[in-house]
Amino acid sequence: MADIIKTVGNGHGAPDYATLTLWEAGEEGVDPGAGFTSIAECSGYLGSGANINGAFIRGAIIRGDVTWDGTNDSSLSSAEQLTIAAGTGINVEDLRIFTNNQFVSALNYNADFIIMDRVVLDNTTVGINAIDINGGFTNGHIRNFVARGGADAVMAGFNQGTNLTNGLVYGATDKGIEGSSSTPMVITDVFVFNNAGEDVDSTGGFTLNNVATEDLTGTYTGYTSAELVNFAMGNLQTKSTSFLATAGSPFIGAFLEAGGGISLTATLGTIEYTSNDSVVSLAGSVDVTATLGAISYSSSDTIISFTGSVDLIATLGAINYASNDSTVQVSGAVNVTATLGTINYTSNNAGISLFGNVDIVATLGAINYNSNDVSISLAGGVNVNATLGTIDYTSSDTAILLQGQVLVLSTLGTISYDSYNVNIQVGSGQFIGTVTAGFANDIYSAGFKPSEITVNFKS
Repeated sequence: MADIIKTVGNGHGAPDYATLTLWEAGEEGVDPGAGFTSIAECSGYLGSGANINGAFIRGAIIRGDVTWDGTNDSSLSSAEQLTIAAGTGINVEDLRIFTNNQFVSALNYNADFIIMDRVVLDNTTVGINAIDINGGFTNGHIRNFVARGGADAVMAGFNQGTNLTNGLVYGATDKGIEGSSSTPMVITDVFVFNNAGEDVDSTGGFTLNNVATEDLTGTYTGYTSAELVNFAMGNLQTKSTSFLATAGSPFIGAFLEAGGGISLTATLGTIEYTSNDSVVSLAGSVDVTATLGAISYSSSDTIISFTGSVDLIATLGAINYASNDSTVQVSGAVNVTATLGTINYTSNNAGISLFGNVDIVATLGAINYNSNDVSISLAGGVNVNATLGTIDYTSSDTAILLQGQVLVLSTLGTISYDSYNVNIQVGSGQFIGTVTAGFANDIYSAGFKPSEITVNFKS
């Protein structure tokens, strides 16, 4: 078995069905089998007055041949005065549904489980409505939509309604969205503006989530068509620079303008992000051009990918990094071109790999190292080009091997060495000053100068 796909509309050279009415009559009741569905592939004009009320056993999909992005809605396949009353699950995608008749709505939404995506619902007259929702359809959904014109662009009666998400509603001669105790109506991330009456019926009884309006009836108020990219020329996308671009979940309007980076142009307080096993990808350029407060990031087993260039152009304060059993690898060139405060690194059993050259060109303070039974190997040349303070080394049971020449080019203080069972060898060209040796009382004692040697034996 497979999906049953039929072509519909005069945009096809030789369609299976000329209109949606004929498609509905021919395909209802046909079973494509479990896991499959009936599909109307639409192009061009689809006819007028279709009523999708048949029994589609596995549901049905009615979809246009252009995926709409909020621009140039004239390119969409179009159906005139459509009614959907089949309760078996109908999906409608990428269509313009319209009416030029002031007594007939563009869409009669008469059943539950109807899902509509990327649709234009258009009443070109001043009468009746663009959408009539004739029931309480809590499992229905109209998303990424435009509803415009008519007396009311969207109308729901008493205890009627459905879910409206990410849409534009405008151009009504009365209210943008009208209702009457329409508690099933849930309106989320919708922008309602440029209506003669109230944008959202204040007595409608709706649930509003992030609804922007031109009047005072929304969650966010005072917004006009200026929030859209080019309303006059038919680009109905929300501007990426608009407040509405980030005020919803994630934005308010039918579509969001693409492109551009992410700009933070305000003083930020604390930004906290907690994630487990998350992948965060920031593509393009991310500019932070403001004074930042504290940025805290807590994560377990997280991959963060930054592609493009990431510039932090600010004076940095303290950078703290705490990790257990972590591997930190820095490859390529890492440039820090700002005045740094204190950098603290605390780790247990950590592997740190630094590739390339690591140069620390600064005056050093005190360097303290305490260790027990440690082998230290320095290969190559080690240059300390600075004035050193006191160097203290304390060790127990340590073997010190000096090979080659050891130069001490400074004034030394007292050097004390205590040893037992020591052999002293004087090489050629070297001499000994005054030497005094003391022996046990029952043996002998001796002393000498460069010119004489005196030995005293026990008497």
